[in-house]
Amino acid sequence: MMPNILKTRVCSNDAASSASRSWPAVISMHQVKFGGSMLSSRTGVIENRRSKLERMQTIALVTNEQHAATLYISLPEAFIEKKKTLVKLSSKQQGTDQKRAARQRKVLMAGNWKMNPASIKEAREMAALLASSLRTIAQDKPGFDVEVVVIPPSPFLHIVADVLSGTVAKIGAQDVHPESKGAFTGEVSTGMLMSMGVSYVLAGHSERRNLFNESDAVVNKKVKAVLASGLSPILCIGESKEEYESGLVKDVCSKQLREGLVGVSAEDLQEKLVIAYEPVWAIGTGLTATPAIAQSVHSYIRSVIKEMYSPEVANAVRIQYGGSVTPESVDELMTCPDIDGCLVGGASLVAEKFSRIFSYQAPPPGSPEKLYASEVVPCGCTLGESVVWSEAMQSLFWVDSVGQALWSWRPSEGTGTSKPIRWKLPEVVGCVALQESGDLLLGLQSGIFNFDLTAGVARKLTDFERPLDTRPNDGRVDRFGSFVVGSYNNAHRQDGAEIGGLWRLNPDGNMQEILDYKFRCSNCVCFSPDGLTMYFTDTPTRRIFAFDYNPAGKLSNRRLVYELPSSISGGPDGAQTDAQGHLWVCLSGASRVVRLEPLTGAVEAVVELPVTSPTCCTFGGPDLDTLYITTRGPDGGGLYCVKMPPGIRGIAEPMFAWSAVQHGSSCAAPEGKIGPARWSRASDNQGESWMSASSRISQGMDEVKLPRRVTSTNGLLSISSDYQTKPAWLTSGNSSQASRFCADCGHAHTTLTAKFCTECGAPRITLYGQ
Repeated sequence: MMPNILKTRVCSNDAASSASRSWPAVISMHQVKFGGSMLSSRTGVIENRRSKLERMQTIALVTNEQHAATLYISLPEAFIEKKKTLVKLSSKQQGTDQKRAARQRKVLMAGNWKMNPASIKEAREMAALLASSLRTIAQDKPGFDVEVVVIPPSPFLHIVADVLSGTVAKIGAQDVHPESKGAFTGEVSTGMLMSMGVSYVLAGHSERRNLFNESDAVVNKKVKAVLASGLSPILCIGESKEEYESGLVKDVCSKQLREGLVGVSAEDLQEKLVIAYEPVWAIGTGLTATPAIAQSVHSYIRSVIKEMYSPEVANAVRIQYGGSVTPESVDELMTCPDIDGCLVGGASLVAEKFSRIFSYQAPPPGSPEKLYASEVVPCGCTLGESVVWSEAMQSLFWVDSVGQALWSWRPSEGTGTSKPIRWKLPEVVGCVALQESGDLLLGLQSGIFNFDLTAGVARKLTDFERPLDTRPNDGRVDRFGSFVVGSYNNAHRQDGAEIGGLWRLNPDGNMQEILDYKFRCSNCVCFSPDGLTMYFTDTPTRRIFAFDYNPAGKLSNRRLVYELPSSISGGPDGAQTDAQGHLWVCLSGASRVVRLEPLTGAVEAVVELPVTSPTCCTFGGPDLDTLYITTRGPDGGGLYCVKMPPGIRGIAEPMFAWSAVQHGSSCAAPEGKIGPARWSRASDNQGESWMSASSRISQGMDEVKLPRRVTSTNGLLSISSDYQTKPAWLTSGNSSQASRFCADCGHAHTTLTAKFCTECGAPRITLYGQ
């Protein structure tokens, strides 16, 4: 019998998965206190962060009949401190209409008849049918709270107003002259419109701009004239097809908005004025911007107003969408949080269609929640990938795979953010990962490299799957400090060959293949909060699998989590899990990221993007409540983000740590194996100059002036320090600081000085200074 044995048992994630495990569940949320030091029992090998490992004597993991892990520890005067970790599942969030109501923005649906119909008789009939629909809705839906506006041609204004009297509908005019009276043949004044019961007036409609050459200055005069009369202008802005295809959407909308609002007070903008975004390329063509495209522009318009006026004004102003809205498209458009109604063209000429539009339906109960991502860094990556969040540096790192670049950006709190930084790499890069030392791991075409951000030194650690025509692709650090990276067959689109492997770089330097079959294109590498489940896909198969993850062995117990429906194009790309264990998967080619329930595969939320191919995602920000998403060209390439609903956030990104080596910029990596190749002990004879800053720094970036010439000595690619140093935030992570989140359960520490997690009892980890 072993002396001083202390025994405890922890049930694994859930009964369903536990029942099928063939190896002992790994304890990750128990702490061992020994001699005043907290020991984290993570993998069956207890790691002592403050005491020497040799003070530990015996550790064993066994499995009992309930498939729970039992930990035996033989330590003098040892005892276990255990606290149950509760994971609070978020309830279904409020619907988009409720969110919009909380912001006090009433939905406005306006029908612009343009130069239709042909006669007073037809106008009266159209109005009568619409009035009948409005009366029916008033009876059947007493809570109906949508503002309906009909905008007929000027000769029919009084007729339509008479027919619609007694309903909730209001009348709008298609145009107005900025002067109140005078010799202006064919024009109408605000006074004339008011006498006919008009409430709204269009200003700056694309057809007035294009056909009658109305400038922003003329539009601004009309806006101010309408406001002065007490009426409400609907200021129309939007880009042409040529401007859209040239990527000038934001530039055009910003210019038209700023010049159209010259001299408009915050009070008038907040209480009277409405903005209508109309992508000109979609008007009258039957084309429509996707809801994600529309939302991204609406969000940008609101941000411009916030900059021009204030957050309160920006939050109050109503923004309509006006791009060939139909009954078939309106329901999804109205799920967008920044779309407050529609300016409807052709569909408003048919009473039945317009009625279906202004009586749009909210998503049925049980439908996935819709979220919409906006671009935050227009970095223009050819293939953005592998985004990770460094808690210590409060910064994001990601790569442009085909564009051969490493990116970094620090989103600051408040209104300002730092400028992004780019390093040019010598070859295709698949992934980036964090290290506790403050260095990065890079998976390049020729192998895995260590990159010292502070010294500017890159060292090749190992080749990768030579002599195969593969490279590292998707990779993440697991919850136990090892780096797991999958392969990519460079020719898989031509030969379809399954030749790549899934590898784990352990802290002791050993490289281990952990999957018992080969594949073409690895993706979705991520881990459950407790680290006991790993997710993986071979993208061309369009299926995502979960595996039992043994940090000391191979993957086992493969089971299907999700398969893309045939109606959805593309395939699963990068993925990440949140603190509740749900899986967020980028569906490249489908313009969305989905949140999956890990046991059933049910889609619980959808993040829509205005670009075709999201590629990778992770949680970041001070509270880990923002999902950051990389994308690829040709229509994408920027970094996007979306704020999570209350109750959903991520877990701090794990970091790789060498266990037996004082790993620094001048020290060799430990020896290990990867197939037939051995670790490159600084013997990589690559002498090319690389890791220098890109010769072309995109507008708005911080320029990190690294030298143009890089020398190679014994395989170390060194960078001179004779140039401007990097921003302080990029290197500040090398000083000791306490982690804000528990490394075991992801719970936020309650105070800056807390030593242990209040949820699971784990010791607080000190980053970069241990």
